[in-house]
Amino acid sequence: LGGSPPFNPPPPLRPPLRSSLLAMQVQQIPSPAELRAAVTASACEGGISVVLFGSKQCAACRALLPRTRRLAAARRDVRFFSLESSKTTAEAFQFHEITAVPTFLVLDASGAILETRAGLALAEWPAFRSHVEALADSCDAWAA
Repeated sequence: LGGSPPFNPPPPLRPPLRSSLLAMQVQQIPSPAELRAAVTASACEGGISVVLFGSKQCAACRALLPRTRRLAAARRDVRFFSLESSKTTAEAFQFHEITAVPTFLVLDASGAILETRAGLALAEWPAFRSHVEALADSCDAWAA
């Protein structure tokens, strides 16, 4: 078949990137009202919620987000949310008195703040992760 180009099979389909799967574990919240609604809905399920207040311009925020996603994937009993600093989310940052990023809030089932970690450094992540896991385990034991 003289003039036809050779058959090149299509490239194999690749599975979704692991990071895109992990991204589903941390719910990005675009507004203060949606944060209140998400935390209220989570309160009905019991347990704790972790909220990351961050910014795209913040190197520590960008470094901590994948770690937060891995923790979220490992701890399905904890709900994770993130808010990026913007005009839309300014009210939530102001309401929670967020003055440094990244800041993590840990909330109990009623929405009360159990822990605030403002300006969390990457080196502090292992201790914070352990603390979140201990809080989640204590909530599980209390609920049982």
